Amino acid sequence: MNWRQSVFALMAIAAAGSALARAPAPTPKEDIVRLRQLLKHRDYDVNQVEWMGDALTIIHFSSGACRDMKVMPVSVVLQESALLKQVGAPADTRYFLYRDHIWRMSQQPPVALPHVAQQFLKIGHLRPRPALDTMLFFVLPKTCRVSQDWSEFWQPDQDKATPL
Repeated sequence: MNWRQSVFALMAIAAAGSALARAPAPTPKEDIVRLRQLLKHRDYDVNQVEWMGDALTIIHFSSGACRDMKVMPVSVVLQESALLKQVGAPADTRYFLYRDHIWRMSQQPPVALPHVAQQFLKIGHLRPRPALDTMLFFVLPKTCRVSQDWSEFWQPDQDKATPL
């Protein structure tokens, strides 16, 4: 069995187990609300929220030093991949974040193993909030920089945490 078959088998086992132990997962609307709150907490201005049909939500934000930055919550299986190439200017910097992993759009996303690990933690109820199936996709003008630590997005709310 090669590594791809092993990862697929682990993902299937994790998906089956998580279906049995499923806790309420955040909805896409809750992810957007959470992301907007994080942007405001980090002193960014949320300028606009744009929808590309039902598939993609683009949050436009800015700071005093940079304008026209965009962030999108996207699926770890990249269901929205065809739409992502249409966002922003061709010269913009594009990258994905998933928990503590970052990669450019041109690379294969390395989220399979971290996602499987989160699914197993969810099965064992070792996390108060279910593993999120959401990554963040940033599109920034070349001269703009934002923090690459957005781990708060995947952290459970301390006041809403369910006891183990």
